Amino acid sequence: MLRDGGAGAIDRRLDLQRVLAGFAEDAVDAALALGLSKETAGKERDKALDWLKASGKRYSDYGAFWRNWCRRSL
Repeated sequence: MLRDGGAGAIDRRLDLQRVLAGFAEDAVDAALALGLSKETAGKERDKALDWLKASGKRYSDYGAFWRNWCRRSL
C-alpha cells in the first residue's frame, strides 16, 4: 500500500520548490563565472534541476552542488 507521507511530505516538497526557485535564478550567473557559455549554462541548469527533482536529494549548500555540476560539465 502506498502512503503519501502526510503533511511532512507536503512541507518537504514546498521547501524543495522554494530552494529550486532561488537556485534557478542565480545558477546561470554562477556558471558564467566558471567559464560556461550562456547557452550551456542554461542547459546544465535545466538538467541539474531535473536531476534534483527526480532524485529527491537534498544538500546543505546548493551553491557548492551547482559549482561542482558546472565543473564536471567543462
